Amino acid sequence: MEAVRLDKLVKWCRGNITSNAILKRYCYGISTDSRDIRKGDIFIALQGEKFDGASFVNSALRDGAVAAITPKNFQSSSKKIIRVTDTLKALGDIARRYRKEFNVYVIGITGSDGKTTTKEFIKKTLSARYNISGTEGNFNNAVGLPLSVFSIDKNTGICVLEMGMNSKDEIRYLGNIARPQAGIITTVGPAHIGSFENISSIAEAKAELMETLVGEKFCMLNYDCRFYPFFREQAPAKVLSFGVKKGADIRGAFEKEENDSFTFHVQGSSYPYKINFWNTSIIYPALAAIRFGRKFEIPEKNIGEIFSKIHPLPGRGKVYHTGKITVIDESYNSNPNSLKASLSS
Repeated sequence: MEAVRLDKLVKWCRGNITSNAILKRYCYGISTDSRDIRKGDIFIALQGEKFDGASFVNSALRDGAVAAITPKNFQSSSKKIIRVTDTLKALGDIARRYRKEFNVYVIGITGSDGKTTTKEFIKKTLSARYNISGTEGNFNNAVGLPLSVFSIDKNTGICVLEMGMNSKDEIRYLGNIARPQAGIITTVGPAHIGSFENISSIAEAKAELMETLVGEKFCMLNYDCRFYPFFREQAPAKVLSFGVKKGADIRGAFEKEENDSFTFHVQGSSYPYKINFWNTSIIYPALAAIRFGRKFEIPEKNIGEIFSKIHPLPGRGKVYHTGKITVIDESYNSNPNSLKASLSS
């Protein structure tokens, strides 16, 4: 994160201060976890299911926080308190305004499954030529995405952000913070179906990402998804599709499948891409990454070399060979679509 003067930050979150003395100081990071405070950070006291961040304000200040953003009813004699109506909203407002400070290309990714893998493939591919920032792990909600935005600095060329949701309007909220020039919708499935009337409602919520696109408003859509025609109709500008079915703009074709890997090529090219995953559905994140690699002029051979070094993470398809037994670790909290894709591979 680049340094931000507190008078600017206070305006961004519409905060109330007890002393003007802090306004000329600088913030060098944002944290919602008092255990991770570094000198010069702002601590934002969020209300969680198990913990109340306000209980940790004093320890955060002792550990070097330059100030703390708290609920308006927080009682303290400290002159380093910035009080707001809603600390979660304040986090989002600060991230939204911080994002506007930078002329950086942002890629937003959503979908019922495949978000994290797609994000990782794209980040690793584009890092061959650009300074990349973005989501770490699956920090993709109303807390995680704003914190990921703060990874942008003056050296960032491209930022890749993952956006998750549990209900309607969440993707719109996250997209308005991220302001992506490009958006990817991976798939639509029954994840979080309890919050929606049906899967069509989930597709409508995913489409909110396209409403928030800025600049060139470039959309990458999964041609094999049954909601592709709906998304294509909703797209505000240029659309390119990826998939394995005939008709996709960038179409993958399997060449060889083995226990721990598979090889494919893209229609129009004979270059063989080897993917060190047993789950062949990983072809979709790879195809999206290839298209963005081409867009940003990463040579095909370089992309292939990058793919060959990507391996499954624990809980996300990592394979263990123990004598005569092979264990496939898919223990991460996957959704039904992800599990189905794994079992059918």
